[in-house]
This record gives sequence, structure tokens and C-alpha cells, in this order.
Amino acid sequence: MRPRARIDDDVVGRVKSVRPTISYPTPKSAHTIGTVELRKGMEIGVSGVRTTGGTINDEFISKLRGQSGRSIYYEMSQNDSIIGAILFSIEMLIRAVEWSVVPKGIDGVATESQKESIEWTKNTLFKDMDLAWDDFIADVLSMLTYGWSYFEKVYYNDKESGTVKIRKLGLRKQNTLLRWEIGDHGEIRGMWQMPPSGPTGTVLIPMSKALLFRPLRNADSPEGQSVLRTAYRTWYMLKNIQEIEGIAIERELNGLPIIRLPHDLMVSEEAGDIAVVEKYKEVVRAVKLNEQGGLVLPSNPYVNEDGDFSNMRQVEFELVNAGGSRAIDTNAVIKRYQFDMASTVLANFIVLGGVEHGSFAMSESKTNLFVRAIEGWLETISSVINRDLIPDLWKVNGFSDDTMPKVTTGNVLPENLEEFGRFVKEVAAAGMPLFPDETLEEHIRDRAGLPEKDMEEGMGFFMNGQMVGNAEQEERDRRRFEQEVKDVSDKDNKVQVSE
Repeated sequence: MRPRARIDDDVVGRVKSVRPTISYPTPKSAHTIGTVELRKGMEIGVSGVRTTGGTINDEFISKLRGQSGRSIYYEMSQNDSIIGAILFSIEMLIRAVEWSVVPKGIDGVATESQKESIEWTKNTLFKDMDLAWDDFIADVLSMLTYGWSYFEKVYYNDKESGTVKIRKLGLRKQNTLLRWEIGDHGEIRGMWQMPPSGPTGTVLIPMSKALLFRPLRNADSPEGQSVLRTAYRTWYMLKNIQEIEGIAIERELNGLPIIRLPHDLMVSEEAGDIAVVEKYKEVVRAVKLNEQGGLVLPSNPYVNEDGDFSNMRQVEFELVNAGGSRAIDTNAVIKRYQFDMASTVLANFIVLGGVEHGSFAMSESKTNLFVRAIEGWLETISSVINRDLIPDLWKVNGFSDDTMPKVTTGNVLPENLEEFGRFVKEVAAAGMPLFPDETLEEHIRDRAGLPEKDMEEGMGFFMNGQMVGNAEQEERDRRRFEQEVKDVSDKDNKVQVSE
């Protein structure tokens, strides 16, 4: 593959903090329908995403908008055990998926020039970048939490190959977003970033130099929708119930603190008496039974009618324990909310066995749904790379579009060989001819994770349910050929005799 272009230094360098000026060509032809002038190539409507000064306002819960919403989603991902388990399982499954580069054609057969392009793309993406590909994919998955992830394409001139390559795909963290650059019709033009450190001021990272990943689309909103959005209400309720449960357990174990004060002191309007009552209120709220717990109370007893001291002190403290069992089982409530929260991303198999909903026997079907969701996100990631990254590399290098490959992913989970083998056996028993078939054999090897066939020596093939090796096949061919020669010779002899 010969390079045809080099990237300019100003493209490799930092994008200046300047609003882009975009001019649109004036259409030459137009016709009028009613009072609306329609121009060919001109967009009339808008996407409908509500924005204010580059801030997305489509969320009807105000605290889930902007930086406040990003902080809440971050708390959900970091502080909840179920959400953390879901995100961890998704990341580990996706990081284990094998990525490959294949021809862009439907038949998947590569020409010599395409093979060269495939090798160049593999080295560029999987070997030569500063950031490992697996780490890049892990950064992409932050889109699940926030609804989007934004990456800057950083190029460099590779002297060894003489081509322009990607040095890194740098994540621009969600909490550094200042505002979006949105066009008149809702198109996304770029992201204004407020770096937390380094150069002062804001910078614009245009879409032409970026990759935008979104797990769920929300019209043309650059922020998409977080996969945690539908779990927010459940998470909010669960969080509060857990806090209430913690307080209740503390009160149940320690008891409810009570301080008895003289009536005259509590109804007094003198400033000194009011201050004393407020101080006792602080004491009863803050009392703890721990290694530093303790109270200092006045020991003055009441005076009876005879002027003698009684056995009742004017100030008393005690802990009152509630008897009996609670009417509400908070443990069942918490498990129900956890199950509902896991169900929002089809990951309720995580809590199977811990709740009454479902059983381990249902885990396989639920896992299959979860895997399908992961495969959908993998398709989203690969489509962005195939649409916005690889064509860009081909453009800056001046490569031919005919040689442009695409990235694709392998299976999320290993193939169930028992089910697959049963299927192959059943279709073979039904009379479908399977072997010898090089294409089918290659597909089965790929599905089963078997090594590729040695094309020079070969591995034989199946016939009548038995493997026939190359040596055996050659012997069969030799005998068949000799028999055919003998048949022809016998036929000629019979013709001569008849004559």
C-alpha cells in the first residue's frame, strides 16, 4: 500500500478555541408549494432536540440535566452494588470479545490489495496506538453510564510506513463538557471542553476530528440516553430505603434515646432556659453507643411537699426499645427494587436465586437476552468506527475506497457445542448433504473454535459418518481409476468378439 498524502501539522496539532464558520451553498433551483419555498438540498425541519446555549434540555427531571445529571449517573455506577455488578459484567464480556478486520465486500473474499489494507488497519488500530485497543473499548463503555462518550482522533505521520496513522483515540471525559456546538437544524458540530487542568480556557473539538458513541439514540441529541436512565427512580427509592433501614437498625439495636426534663424548664421563655432545652435536644439527637459514648446530666432530685428530696431526678435519660416484629420486611422490598433495577438492562439473571422472581432454570434464557443486548452495543461501537474512523484514515492517506476494510467482532460467549452438534447431527440424519463442503467445514471450525484446516496437507473429510483421510482417499481414487480403465477395456474386448 503506497501512501498518497500526508497530514498537515495544523491538523495534527491542537484545534483552536474558535467557533467554526460554516457556509451553505445557495440552491440554484427552487419551486413553491403554497407559501413554503422548497429548495432542492435544503433542510426545512429540525430534529426537535431542546437546547439552550448548547445545553441539552430534553430531560424532564431537571436534576438529571447537565453536570448534575452526570454526577448522579456517576454515583449510581460507583455506589450501587447491583449496577456496579452489571457494568462490570458488561465490560468484562466486551473486553474478552475478539476484534478482527475483514474485507468490506459481502462475500468476505479479499483481493491482494485488500489483504494489504487489512494488515495495515490491524497494525494501526490494534498495535501502533499509544492506548491499547482493549483500554479504548473500556473507555467507550462509559457511554453506558452517561449516555455518550466522545473521543478525539489524534493523528501522526508514521515515518516507517510513510502513512498517516492514529496515535490515540483520546477520551474527553463527560465531566469536562461545557456545551455542545449545535447547528441550526440540530446537527452536531462539536464539543466545547473546559479542561480541569492544563491550558486555560475552552477548546472546541469538532465532529470531523472526533468519534461520538451513544448506546441509545435520543433523536439527534449528542448525549443519547444512559442505560441507567430507566433505573433512576428505582435506584432513588432503593437508596432512601437502605438509608432508612440503616437508621432503623441503629435505633433498634441502641434504642430510642429519651431525655425527661422538668415541665417548667421546657415551657420557660427565658433565654437561658431555652438554650438549656436546645442543648438537651442536640444531645438526644447525637447520642451514640460506641467507645466514646456517654452523657453528663444534672443529678438534682425533685423536692416533695415536706421540703425533702425525693427519689426522682429532675433530668433523666433512657433508651426505649420497640417490642415485637416490624410490619414491613425491608429485606424483601430491597430485593424487589434490586430485581427491577437489574431488569432495566436485561440483567436480572444476576439476582436470580436471591429473589422470588424466577429461578436458576430460567437463567439461560435471561442470559441470552443479555448477550443480545451486548451484541447490539458491539454493533453500535463497530458501526461508528467503520463510518467515522476508517474512512477518515483512507481519506487523509488518499487510499482507494475499493481497498477499505471494516472491523467486526466475534462471539460474546463461547458456542454451545452440545446444542450445535445436536443440530448438525439432526440435519444430517434428515438427509441434507453436508460433506465434503469446504465452506461449511470452515464455518463449523469457526463456530467451534477449532484451528484452521491445513490447506496443503488437508484433514480429510466425512463420508458415511466416518473420517476419510487423504491417503485413504488417494487409494480410493486410484482404485476407481483402475476400475474405470478395466471397464473400458472389457467393453472394447466385447465389441471385438461380437464383430
